[in-house]
Amino acid sequence: MSVNFRDIVDLQKWQDIQTHLAEVLKLNLRTIDKENTLLTSTAVHPRLCEKLMEITSGEPPECKACLEFPCNKPEKDWKEGHVCLAGLYNFFIPLKIKEETAAYLIAGPVVLGKYRKIEVYTEIAKNLGMNPEEFLDMIREIKTFSFYGIRSVIEFLYDIGQYACELLSQNMRLKNTMSTLSYSRENARHFYMDELMATLLNLSYTFSGAERGSIMLLNEKNNELYIKTAKSLQEKIIEQTHLKIGEGLAGIVAREKKPLFIDKTSNDEMIQSRLNNPHLTYSMLIPIKTRDKLLGILNVSTSNADPGKFTLENAKIIDMLIQLVTTE
Repeated sequence: MSVNFRDIVDLQKWQDIQTHLAEVLKLNLRTIDKENTLLTSTAVHPRLCEKLMEITSGEPPECKACLEFPCNKPEKDWKEGHVCLAGLYNFFIPLKIKEETAAYLIAGPVVLGKYRKIEVYTEIAKNLGMNPEEFLDMIREIKTFSFYGIRSVIEFLYDIGQYACELLSQNMRLKNTMSTLSYSRENARHFYMDELMATLLNLSYTFSGAERGSIMLLNEKNNELYIKTAKSLQEKIIEQTHLKIGEGLAGIVAREKKPLFIDKTSNDEMIQSRLNNPHLTYSMLIPIKTRDKLLGILNVSTSNADPGKFTLENAKIIDMLIQLVTTE
């Protein structure tokens, strides 16, 4: 059965993730489904795209040529990009669920390599019926990428899309399973949450490049956090760790219900006084909640001197991915 992207994703939350990524990467992004229907919008339309919209009479309000997946091009070649009417590149990044493409995240337009000669742009402008000087001004507003640079960006976006789709697919599968289980709803809820938490930890661990990680859940009976699932933690630590709300860094995150990113340069006395591992250099603690109800805390960390993928921006993305799949 064909997968409908709308059926498994909260489009407003997906829009929030897309907007954040666009701001970080300084790149226009939008999402379309397999029928070339626009699912999300881009915050800023380049002037050139607005002009091309007028010329091509595209609906919805973006250049139509950038909104339709090039059917004459095999999907496996998506990293090569698609050249638009103005000689700019757009990349149709497949969003796959169980190996099936459910939608495309479009990145662009961008200038690849370096600007072409004025004569080339003049010829393009004339073919489009545009004033060459005006066309050149608009081209200079478009972000430039090296071939290596754009490859890194689109591969990063592909990874984010796959992580999100895997979480969403897991979320949908578990909810469907839960609805057909014969035992009590409470037992079904625990089954659903256990599976989802394990998936969240695995993907967050991989995406951040962490060395250790855990998910603590809140025991509502005694108002304590305990470690439900972990990676690279000693069994003794897993068994003995129990924190009250407000106790330790995880307890503070549980109380405030806001993410906390820690790096080795922090001079915050509150953070330093609660660090149990003196060798830890980077850590991110992110609350897991549905609406305002706290479910637990995701905690991943590393002792590497080089942060690599362990950044504040990636912490924000993980937080958004958690929000995307914990909507009841």
